[in-house]
Amino acid sequence: MNLFLRLSWLLLLLAAALPASASHLMGGEITYKYLDNAGPAARPFRYEVVVTHYINQNSSIPSGATSIFVLFHSRSTNNPVVAEERFARTSITTINPASSTSCGLPPTGVVGITLAVYKMVVNLPVSPSGYYAVCNVTARNAGILNVQNSGSVSMTLFSEMAPPQLPNTSPVFPDTAVVFICRADTSLVLNTAYDADGDRLSYSFGTPYGAVGSAQDDSAMPFTPLRYTTGFGVSQPFGAGGSAQIDPATGVTRYFTSLNGSFIVAVDVKEYRMVNGQEVLLGTTRRDVQLLTRTCQPNATPQLATSTGNVRNLTVVEGQTLEFDVTASDPEGQALTLRASSSLLDGPGPFEAFLNNQPGSVPAGGAVGSVSLSGVGTVQGRFRFAAHCGNARAIPYDVVLSGTDEDCNRKTGITVVRITVLPLTIVGTPFYCTSGSGSLTFSVSGAPNGRYQWTITGGTITAGQGTGSITVQVPAGTTTVTLSVAEPGSQSCAATFTIRPDNAAVQLNTASVEAAAQDRSITLALQVPGNSGNGNRVQILRRDAGSTGAYTTVGTVANSATAFTDTGVEADRKAYQYQLNLTNACGTVLSSQTHTTILTTATATQSTGGRNVGQVQVSWSAYQGFAVKEYQISRVADNGAAELVGTVAGSVLNLELPSSTAGFNQCFRVQAVSTDATARTSASNDACVTFENRLGFYNIITPNGDGKNDVLVIDNVALYPRNTLTIFSRWGRQVYQTRNYRNDYGGQEQAQGMYYYLFQLEDGTSYKGWFEVVR
Repeated sequence: MNLFLRLSWLLLLLAAALPASASHLMGGEITYKYLDNAGPAARPFRYEVVVTHYINQNSSIPSGATSIFVLFHSRSTNNPVVAEERFARTSITTINPASSTSCGLPPTGVVGITLAVYKMVVNLPVSPSGYYAVCNVTARNAGILNVQNSGSVSMTLFSEMAPPQLPNTSPVFPDTAVVFICRADTSLVLNTAYDADGDRLSYSFGTPYGAVGSAQDDSAMPFTPLRYTTGFGVSQPFGAGGSAQIDPATGVTRYFTSLNGSFIVAVDVKEYRMVNGQEVLLGTTRRDVQLLTRTCQPNATPQLATSTGNVRNLTVVEGQTLEFDVTASDPEGQALTLRASSSLLDGPGPFEAFLNNQPGSVPAGGAVGSVSLSGVGTVQGRFRFAAHCGNARAIPYDVVLSGTDEDCNRKTGITVVRITVLPLTIVGTPFYCTSGSGSLTFSVSGAPNGRYQWTITGGTITAGQGTGSITVQVPAGTTTVTLSVAEPGSQSCAATFTIRPDNAAVQLNTASVEAAAQDRSITLALQVPGNSGNGNRVQILRRDAGSTGAYTTVGTVANSATAFTDTGVEADRKAYQYQLNLTNACGTVLSSQTHTTILTTATATQSTGGRNVGQVQVSWSAYQGFAVKEYQISRVADNGAAELVGTVAGSVLNLELPSSTAGFNQCFRVQAVSTDATARTSASNDACVTFENRLGFYNIITPNGDGKNDVLVIDNVALYPRNTLTIFSRWGRQVYQTRNYRNDYGGQEQAQGMYYYLFQLEDGTSYKGWFEVVR
């Protein structure tokens, strides 16, 4: 029998041995804290684990069990049990509900509540995925309205523990988990937890866990959801006539029910942490809460207001002090307590925070301190927080403000102010012009009106010393300037800022038409030498070649970019001129040399028959931007491979080619090659022509080897593959036949005289004629 089964049977036997009144559990939670890896070799990771139970004193065990079992599961496949520990009870505390009839009696059978705490340091083995801490105890309080047969249902508490490679302390709740609320009235309840690691917390409702007289198997998830009474559920813990809402950021909860009695809800707190630039879920801490409702006399909820208005998210920079006023007022003018709770109110601890100059006090073993102010009708206080070095973090500090009246049916108004502490940083232009900077302005980010001490090397502070914003001058020829700012006083924070010289220059190397984009884009090759001292972007300018009008900005790129592609062009119609601009630290606009692309045109002259095969006149505009050594002309015929058909000097801008025999459709592209040792190149657009390429038949063969009329010539025959040539004598006898004729028949074996030919194309077209062999 596995470990969880043994425990489950033990719990069932215990339940069977106790009277019905042994049902007593009213909620609780499990929290943990990673200590170190100093445990034994098999279980090196040490955690302090705390289990809290809330117990109905009107039971056979009003103080709860003297010890409990806690199982630790690996959060890996199948969740195996890796440890079983018996926790001894370390403390008990009594919580007494108000009992006078004017205040409304608590639910039947509840006379008092015991808070039992079980604490132990446990050693756990390696588990890269973390652990589940699980405590399953019989039995819940009887008579809970939203759970079936609650007196026979166990209570399962759990906490998802982060893996040991992410040392973590789980969130802790400053208030108790048993809550008395009034029927037919909206009640605000604070579930805000404190996280010592500064992780982001998210709050939501979950389904409470427990088993009803059945064993659980540790080979699967060790949780069994409770079975709700019909009409109740997670989103409706009070049934159709009630409501429950929780703020996911603060945990402030609003409850409303039209029923008297007891109800169970579960509040889940998820922890998120930034790890390697990504936010990851560390785990979930579950609080099992029992809500007890009763009929109360009418009482209005006190109102909370702050001098920040509706702003509940405030920021302060290290070295600065944040102050705001808070007012609690009771609509009925009753005695009132204003309370501020926060980890910042840590008394003599490292934080310097006060409410009306009181630093707060932290209860023994707690993590959250508080300050309370009392009065009648209205109570006011001023919260002050001096943020010092080391206080900065990404997750806000919560300051929970509450106002509670002294009516028998006490009501509490709640608001949460979230304070984000920003690190001390300097903002300003990080570059200066080597010819002299003029006035440069720098300030403390988020606190330009603060009081700070500035120092500088390599420059002069000309104004603003002692404030959050200064002006600086850097003399010509300076190499590097270092600026520092500090919070005055013994708890100083400091930030350093390096100002570098701007030696940037902007260069445009080539502008080339892209064949792969069908001549509808042009790619520029560029660079900005010395860009380490310049943070500005490069401006890409374009205008039509030959124009004297203004340039158009077609894009910008970072000054570290090496290329830019302009897709808004029609390079088959026109050439374009490009220029790059970059602003330096002095505000001067630096411009590159201009580059003008090549525009190529082609004109075809058809064959006139005979030995004339036609020509193509290829012409192009000069490339401008680098010295051209030569132009290379390539041709693609009938969608074949590109071939180099000509190379001319950089001063030549045209080429005539006898071209009809190359193909029906011919496209030409010109490439400029620079005179550099490592040549730069720029391609033009494609210029295309079409030829008819008619067949031309010659009617004489003189096979004497002189290279003139030695074979039967058919013009352009190579452009008509899969042809058939048949030759007949003057009497009709076939003397020759071939496929794919290539002007290679010389009639050497034939007598002098007249012959006839039949030339047939693949599509069935035929040509007939005669020729003469002359010897």
